[in-house]
Amino acid sequence: SFEQTLLSVLSDEPRPPTQLRASAPRDLETICLKCLSKDPGRRYASAAELAEDLARWSRHEPIRARPVPLLERACFWARRNPILATLSRALAGSLFAGLTRQQLVLREAQRARYSAEDFVQFMNESLTDTLRPLGRLEMLNKVNAQVRAYYDRLPVNQNSPDSLARRAHLHRNTASVLRQQGKLPEAETNA
Repeated sequence: SFEQTLLSVLSDEPRPPTQLRASAPRDLETICLKCLSKDPGRRYASAAELAEDLARWSRHEPIRARPVPLLERACFWARRNPILATLSRALAGSLFAGLTRQQLVLREAQRARYSAEDFVQFMNESLTDTLRPLGRLEMLNKVNAQVRAYYDRLPVNQNSPDSLARRAHLHRNTASVLRQQGKLPEAETNA
């Protein structure tokens, strides 16, 4: 009846357009609900404001009827600027791929360095402990020279505490071998 319809218009909240048609665009629904709001302070202040929001909606720009989340604004921008959006995605993808590749290469370099340091430690400690009792002092001098050459090639900023401890062990070994060979002045320089 007319009276029930009038009473419904005055007291009931309007049904959102998506309840009548699920495919209704969300922003268009927001514009409609703002027009039909029971609270005059929540409606558009003028027909010009409504026209502006409808024009913004038709151009795929963010409407003023509600704050638009950043992701949604980015989607609007991408629809308005498809070439720039594609280029931006390609640039972001390339940057991500490059950074990922760099991290993989760095990890591999660290693994190689740790492997080299383990071998150097073997030469510096285990091999020394094996050759010294056999009296192979000249061979030990050659081993110590190769270990020293490895450490000398390392950049100064890559000397970790562990690396410095191994270097100190090398100097002790070298000094010990030189002492056993009777080369005391050289032993003192390495001690």
